[in-house]
Amino acid sequence: MLATVPSEMGDHHRSTGGCVGDRCAATRHYPWGAGWRRAGPSGRRRSPEIAWIRPSYGVFAMVHSLSRAAVVPLLVLLALEGCSCEEGPIQKTTGRIELGQGVVDFNKVCLGDRVEVPLPVYNRGTVPLLLDSVEISGSSAFTVVSAPERLAAAGQAGSEDVILLAFEPAAPGKVSADLVIASSDAERPEISARLTGEGDDGVRVDLALLCENEDGSMLDACPAALLFGDVAVGATKELPVVLENRGCAELYLTEYSVQNTVNEGFSVTGPELPASPEDEPVVISQTTQQTLVLTLAPDTPDAFTGTLSLSYLDHRVTETPESRSVNLIGQGVELQLIVEPAGFIFSEADVNTPQTQTFTVRNIGGQSGTIEDIQLRDGSPEFSIDAQGLPTTLAGGQSYTFDVTYAPTDAGRDEDALVVVTNAGNLDPVPIAGGAVPQIEVDPPTTVDFGMVQTGGFATADVTVRNVGRADLNVTALDFKLNPAMVFSIEAAPSLPVTLAPTQSFTATLRFDDNPSIGKDAQGMGQSELGELAIVSDDPSYADQGGEYLLVLATDTQANFGPTARLCIFADGMRKFVQPADVTVGQVVTFDAAGVNDSDPQCVSTDPENDPLTYTWTLRSAPMGATATLTSSSGQTTTLQPDFPGRWEVELQVEDPFGNQGTATSELSVTQP
Repeated sequence: MLATVPSEMGDHHRSTGGCVGDRCAATRHYPWGAGWRRAGPSGRRRSPEIAWIRPSYGVFAMVHSLSRAAVVPLLVLLALEGCSCEEGPIQKTTGRIELGQGVVDFNKVCLGDRVEVPLPVYNRGTVPLLLDSVEISGSSAFTVVSAPERLAAAGQAGSEDVILLAFEPAAPGKVSADLVIASSDAERPEISARLTGEGDDGVRVDLALLCENEDGSMLDACPAALLFGDVAVGATKELPVVLENRGCAELYLTEYSVQNTVNEGFSVTGPELPASPEDEPVVISQTTQQTLVLTLAPDTPDAFTGTLSLSYLDHRVTETPESRSVNLIGQGVELQLIVEPAGFIFSEADVNTPQTQTFTVRNIGGQSGTIEDIQLRDGSPEFSIDAQGLPTTLAGGQSYTFDVTYAPTDAGRDEDALVVVTNAGNLDPVPIAGGAVPQIEVDPPTTVDFGMVQTGGFATADVTVRNVGRADLNVTALDFKLNPAMVFSIEAAPSLPVTLAPTQSFTATLRFDDNPSIGKDAQGMGQSELGELAIVSDDPSYADQGGEYLLVLATDTQANFGPTARLCIFADGMRKFVQPADVTVGQVVTFDAAGVNDSDPQCVSTDPENDPLTYTWTLRSAPMGATATLTSSSGQTTTLQPDFPGRWEVELQVEDPFGNQGTATSELSVTQP
């Protein structure tokens, strides 16, 4: 019986066969005269094949090449034996070639230059694939540099490789050719790819620097100075610079860097440059752009300047790089946004009873700020944010409101925090909570008044802490935040930490002991001493304050308060009303803290008790390279003659006889005359 066997060559040939014992034989006939021929490894035509087939499994058991004369007697023998083979499809195993792309475009290449491009080639078949020939027709400008002879079966090492092609134009103009690959792929014995390129006799080196416009589009060329505009202190702003090769020569990027000239704030990132000649270069070709990302991250509200410098070379004709540069200018500005309330407990919400609270973001500074987004830090599903019209920009004094809704699905405590994302980074998280949460209540709520206390005497006062929430309240500490003379103490209180169930409370007794050696006026009359007590708990509404509920401790007389430092700036005798004060290099600047040059109260440091003051002056900061110093570090006035442009900062500290201090700072913005 004869069996038909699917062949590796598809419908281009047929197979016949017979059986011997329990095996069937199939002879494959290749139509060598059908318009294509396939040479074996020696360049000769391949002989027909016989595949031995085990009928019970329907798979090839052995393949052996025989001459056409040997096949006929074997078929006769098989027919006389009278065997029968199982019918059904026989699995075909073959290599299957695939190219990484059908068109290889070399783009523009300078006349006389040689450019090499790899073409990926894959074997997607189940058996190894032989590449019999790789040839180019149509133009001698294209050549095959190297090609693999064999690809392993798919999924194995060596199943993919590259054919390395070269283009070397001898004349200007566009050129094309065909790459033809002959392989052992039975279904696609020949596969081709189109090769294109253009010989260019124009400019070899023409590197364009493309910068981003304000609307996000790319300018055809970077300006001489790249303006970053105002950037909030603590924020960053990035601007890309794209390197585009408009010449015909392949360029290597050899170096790029940023030099900060006024204040340190600019930086640049980009492709990794080779560390040694053996490393791969950073190539800028007609099809390969490179991008540098410039970043301004101001840490002070000052001007920032710098320069981007880069070097590149036409590596085929020179080893001397060419260079380009772009100036960088930006301004750091202060951004002051606050969120009100600073925390919130949704105490009225319950299952199926949502509660909504309105929050306000307020700009309390003078610099505009942008709210980019408002998010839940932990993404709790019980909370939702309704923030319309974002992003939005707030000028100084403006505000923006948004709603937060708490809709609990079951009993229990839920916590999260609001994160306001601005162009200067994230604001401090705003804690929110709902459900069964603790809530502290203190009596008295703000101030503990010890009343009239005789000199050298004492007084006590009670403070009650109560849990008015729906979950246990943990009170961990009673700390005096302000107690300079150590006149306040705790006379009685429960051992801490203490846990208060809902509605539970405890009382602490505070004591004030008058210190006769302090707090006296010129007539010897007693004055008050002030203090501050922090009650620390896990009430989530005070989480942003470290859990501290603050109480003021006071008597009914005045305390010895610290002085207030004030100063004015005079340049060549003229008062400067705006800070930072604009002065020039070489001008004599006077700092007055006692109204010597101007009796305006804004120029006079004061003490509430009119105690005599001592003055200390300190030059806190000056531009790098500056050598000028203050003429005096003490006294009511001092002078400075700046010798370098940039930002200068002077600090004044005043102190009364009791060690109470006050400080003030002033800034100069110094420019060249």
